[in-house]
Amino acid sequence: MRIMRSRTLDSVSDVELSRQAQVSRTTFYAHFSNVHEVFQALIGDYMADVQSLDGRLSDMRSHAPQTHPDSNGAAGGPGEARPSCRAGCIAIPYCQKIRSARKYAPVTADPRFLPELLRSDRSIDREFFSERLASSSLSPRQIKALCIFQMSGCHALATSNLASEGDWHEIQETIDAFIDGGITALRKRCSSLSLLPLTGTQAAEQGES
Repeated sequence: MRIMRSRTLDSVSDVELSRQAQVSRTTFYAHFSNVHEVFQALIGDYMADVQSLDGRLSDMRSHAPQTHPDSNGAAGGPGEARPSCRAGCIAIPYCQKIRSARKYAPVTADPRFLPELLRSDRSIDREFFSERLASSSLSPRQIKALCIFQMSGCHALATSNLASEGDWHEIQETIDAFIDGGITALRKRCSSLSLLPLTGTQAAEQGES
């Protein structure tokens, strides 16, 4: 992360990383195959205490009074305890976390961060979408597309100029309500469409899944 304060991931070599970390290349390769794997591990560490979308929407509906610390350790807003977190960890919504990345800022600011995140399962609430849309006729590809759309939109908003303004909490609640309402509307739409004959494309997609 220190190297990436002034450089992008693509310009960092395993030789330089080993030298800066004061370990031999043999030690480096005992843990990682290349620098890209180190970057993936950093993303995993960064996402370890990110709140699931299911937990975030549940907080929104119940108006839970819990607070979570942001990356600076200050109370920030609704949160949930998450079993995968370290002991005593409180999960943080992604949009809140990305706004106060702090020591991980060089990682989240790198052009490879979001594409790598979207390729992984660390950020994509595929299970949540699959469960909420279980009764729909959506294919796995459609559900994955919804996950990527939701995550990339959240990232774009949290890194925009709007994120630095004082009414962020209201914006966050609005977006959460939009996502929740969209899922509900999609479930109703798919339920009504399931009563109609499948098109050739839909039949093919269901056959692939």
